[in-house]
Amino acid sequence: MTPGMEGAALTTPAAIAVVPRTDLRAATAPVLLAVKRAVLLAAEVAGLWALNEAGQLIVTRLHLHFPGNVAGMLLLFALLCTGVVPERLFERSSSLLARHLPFFFVPIAVGLMTLGSTLLSQGMSLLLVLVASAAVGLCAAGWLAQALAPPVRKEQP
Repeated sequence: MTPGMEGAALTTPAAIAVVPRTDLRAATAPVLLAVKRAVLLAAEVAGLWALNEAGQLIVTRLHLHFPGNVAGMLLLFALLCTGVVPERLFERSSSLLARHLPFFFVPIAVGLMTLGSTLLSQGMSLLLVLVASAAVGLCAAGWLAQALAPPVRKEQP
């Protein structure tokens, strides 16, 4: 015992909650779960970033006239299609990025604001090109989906 403390009562102030040692694991479980989820999310985003950098490296080393980030996406697509990387590996990060997708268009919108005079003079031409390219893309995607889809068998009565 500490000298001079013989008659003092050792009490806990009411504002401090005392957690019994047996309940310590239950009390820290939500915090540990949140930390685990955050670390997994950071690892998934780091994996996506690494695939993007691998695409950039491939394009640079092979001297291809192709965007490196598209090469990274194609690399991820190939890994997912072959089963080398399971789909569940990037579920958290992909849903987070998809939820916040509109924020990625803010720099484009700001850039368009600086091109007001160009939009006024060339706006109709740009609109025509955008509509035509969207129509071509939609038609190509539809035709490709129909070509790759298994044929539908009709039952004969």
